[in-house]
Amino acid sequence: MNHEPVRIERSTGQYFAATLIVFLFCSPLIFLFISGVKPTSPFQSETLTVFSFTVLQAALSALLAICLGVLGAYGLAAAEIRFGRMNGKLLGAVAVLPNVAPVLLFLLAVLKFLPMLRGLTGIIIVHALLNIGLVSASVTRLFREKVAALADLAWIEGTSRLKFAFKVVWPTLRADLFTIFAFVFAICFSSLAVPLVLGGSRATTTEVLIWQRIRIDGDFSSGLGLAFLQLASILTLTFLLRRKTETSRTSESRIAQPLLASLWGLPVALFPACLLVASMFDRPWVGAMQFFDQDVLAGELVRGFLGSLVIALATGLVVAAILLKIAYVDPRGAWRKFLLGYVAPSSVITGFSVLMIWRETGVATYF
Repeated sequence: MNHEPVRIERSTGQYFAATLIVFLFCSPLIFLFISGVKPTSPFQSETLTVFSFTVLQAALSALLAICLGVLGAYGLAAAEIRFGRMNGKLLGAVAVLPNVAPVLLFLLAVLKFLPMLRGLTGIIIVHALLNIGLVSASVTRLFREKVAALADLAWIEGTSRLKFAFKVVWPTLRADLFTIFAFVFAICFSSLAVPLVLGGSRATTTEVLIWQRIRIDGDFSSGLGLAFLQLASILTLTFLLRRKTETSRTSESRIAQPLLASLWGLPVALFPACLLVASMFDRPWVGAMQFFDQDVLAGELVRGFLGSLVIALATGLVVAAILLKIAYVDPRGAWRKFLLGYVAPSSVITGFSVLMIWRETGVATYF
C-alpha cells in the first residue's frame, strides 16, 4: 500500500510563532556573529578523533538506554497490573528522578557506589543509567497508547510473550523507539559534565573540546565552529531518520495482560533512582551539623536556596510558555525534526553567549 505524505497546513500566526521560536533557539549563535566572532574550520588534527569518540559513546549510550529502558517498561507495566494504575504511574515518576536531578548530583551518586567507572565504559554506563528511567516511563506510555488493546486479543489467542514482542511490539513501536533513540543520542552527544569528569584530562567529546577552546584557550571562533559541527551532526541524524520517526497517537488503554509485563524489569527501571536516593542518605547528619554549627554557612545556604528557587520557578514559567508556543505551531513534519535535532544545543556556547549578552546590555550589573 502506498502512503502519500500528508500536507501540513499552518496559519500565518503559526508560522510567525515558529519563526520566533527558531530565532530564540538560535539567538546565542546570532549574538556571537553580531559580536564579530567568526567560526573557524572545526576540521583540525584532534577533531576527527574527538568527534568519532563522541559519536561512538552517544550511540552506545543511547542503544544501552533503549534496551534497558524497554526492559524497565515491562517492569513498570507489571507494577500497574499488580499494584494498580496510579501506583504504577507513581513508580514511573520515581524512575525519572535522575533526569530531574542535576546531572552532577547524579554523577556523584553513581561514583559513590561505582567508583571504578572511567573512560568510554564509564561514560556509556552513566549516560545509560541517567536515561533508563525516562525511556522506561516513555515506553510504558506507548504500551498504553498503541499495544495494550492488541495485547488483550493476543492473550486470548495464546500468543507467547516473546512472539508478541517481535511480531507486534517492535513493528508497532519502531518509529517511536527511533525517536527516543535520537533524543537520547542528542543528549549524550552534547553532554558536558559526564565526559568532563570521567574522560580524564584530555578532550574526549566535542562538547568538552568546545569548553576547553573557550574557557581555557579563549578561542571563541574555534568553539563556535565546533558547535556548528555538533549541531549539524544532530540535525543530520534526525533528518536521516525522518521516515523512521513519523509516529501517530491513539487513545490510552489499560495494561491488563502479562504479555506486556514482567516484574523482572522493575528493578532495572528503578535502579538509577535508588542510587540517587541512597546517596542522599549517606551520613546526612554531617551536613546537618555543619549547617547548625556555622551561622555564616547557614545564611549562605538559605540565600542560595532562595536564589535557586526563584531561578527554578522563573525557568519553569519560561519553558512552559515556550512549550505552549511549540504545541500551538503543531510539531509535525520538518518542524518536528528541527525540534528533535535542537533538543541539546551546546551548553557551553549558550552559557558564554548569554553571559556576554548580559554584560553588553548591562543586565548583569543588577544581579
